[in-house]
Amino acid sequence: MLGRWTRCVLIAVAVVLVCAAARFRVLGDDGHGWQGAVNGDGAGYHGMLAGLILHGNPADAPINPAFFTPAGDRHVIQYTCGAALMQAPFFLLAHGIALLRGSADGTGLGIEYQLGVVVAALSWALLGLWLIARVLARGRIQDGIIAFVIAAVSLGTGLLYYTVITPAMSHVYGFAAVAWSVFEAQSLWTRRSQSSQRLAIALAVMVLVRPTLGLVLLMLPAVALISAGTWQHALRAKPIILSIALGMAVLFIQPLLWKLQCGEWFVDGYAGEGFNWSNPRHWSVLFGARKGFFYYWPVMLLMLPALGWGLWRHARSAIPITVGLLASAYVISAWWNWYYGHGYGMRPLIDLMPVCALLIAAWLNALTRTMRIALMAASAPLIALQLFQTWQYQVGIIHPFNMDREKHALIFLRADDEAKHRFGDANVAELYAPNGMDTLASVSLSADSVIHLSPDRQHSPALRLGADRLPTGRELFADIELRRRALDPLASDTALLVFTYATEGRQRMHETFPMNDIRRLDDTRWRHWRHAFNMPVANPGEEVSIYLWQPGRGRVEVRDLRITVRAVRTQ
Repeated sequence: MLGRWTRCVLIAVAVVLVCAAARFRVLGDDGHGWQGAVNGDGAGYHGMLAGLILHGNPADAPINPAFFTPAGDRHVIQYTCGAALMQAPFFLLAHGIALLRGSADGTGLGIEYQLGVVVAALSWALLGLWLIARVLARGRIQDGIIAFVIAAVSLGTGLLYYTVITPAMSHVYGFAAVAWSVFEAQSLWTRRSQSSQRLAIALAVMVLVRPTLGLVLLMLPAVALISAGTWQHALRAKPIILSIALGMAVLFIQPLLWKLQCGEWFVDGYAGEGFNWSNPRHWSVLFGARKGFFYYWPVMLLMLPALGWGLWRHARSAIPITVGLLASAYVISAWWNWYYGHGYGMRPLIDLMPVCALLIAAWLNALTRTMRIALMAASAPLIALQLFQTWQYQVGIIHPFNMDREKHALIFLRADDEAKHRFGDANVAELYAPNGMDTLASVSLSADSVIHLSPDRQHSPALRLGADRLPTGRELFADIELRRRALDPLASDTALLVFTYATEGRQRMHETFPMNDIRRLDDTRWRHWRHAFNMPVANPGEEVSIYLWQPGRGRVEVRDLRITVRAVRTQ
């Protein structure tokens, strides 16, 4: 039975999520925000259902080819099927409504399907929060603590954003699957019947959402922090065999889908991507200003003393939790694109919020009433800050990936139009290259060599790689570093970095990047700037050029210029 405060907070959170979804996702600024409900990676998960249900095969999904990976005799959608599995009931309902209305088509992107995804995300988010509340209530955690933890997890982290704005992406479904697994683990720990079979199913669904969530299995002893029980009664052959069989049956859905799509039972959906195990970015993932977990969702700092308390007072339970959390952080930070592209905050860690909630609640419950109230009161501004930063991200004040401490300081607590869309793209993650890279060209100019850009001298000398030095069939990566200053105020706002692919003077590609990624900044002092970008595979006979260009009216000086172009080794 949930307490009064917990019920009130769950209702309030439900109202916030529904209203936010209606305002920002369904209506938007033009009344047609629903048209973008299936966005980002979510198009791949949704496409799996559209391909299977509307066309008979996920390989025929009407989605961007970038979501497919070549495999077997065809291709496969690169993602595992867990999020699609959890969206399936809502997709089928939406398809039924579309058929009744006569509006069904082969895309699966009509209003019924898009709203179905919105409802799916809201439903799973609220179910996950309710399961967390049930776990804590069964563990005799005080009602006020449960209410606080539910508010902290739902409003103090990116769960709100990834439920409302990107409802087709996997994170809310991973969150709900982990909450379900923790709930069933507690049921098993406290001797509730058939819970081992339900736990096996929950764990299988969780792994299908994101295979790395299998590490949550290490964290399930967290239920012992709040519940009395034992695993010994579950160590019987028949329940174990049945549970394993059920779990394997659910997991087998994925090989079946691979077989249907390409004729192969086992496929590496992320071929060409992987982990840099020797170079994890722990600090950046947890505390960095670019996407740091604690940096953008600071209320989760409560986890740190909670972990310390657990290791001190309940080591047998807390050690596996700590190992599981550290292992998850290591795996997440070792991914080649460690900041996970465009997105708000460290999104892969949202899935682990149920474990974090349990840990924080257990610690708060062990404190004196005075300390507990003081900590919860001090956390309220941190939750409010996160909500404000979510809004900042949505309106374009916080950049999708190019943030640092300087940029964050410039827009901290700002809501004016001048702060919007102020930062340009810069310094993307280096390509995944398990075999390393070959340097094709590297040019450096000394500090004494100053390049002058002005309306009379718009272009810098170019780095050129001819067809004889430019390999085909290999991805390229360019890294540029320089110092610049404007001789006329804000002149660097119009200065550009340019790269082109051309054959006999005819350009196939012409890309530009702002040389000042902090616009409207006093740039009359020498400032350092670094940019890195991926270059597509070159066609035979092409040459590449990289240079600086000032199409504006102001004068800019550049020195300490360094340009390096590398190619990914294929073996």
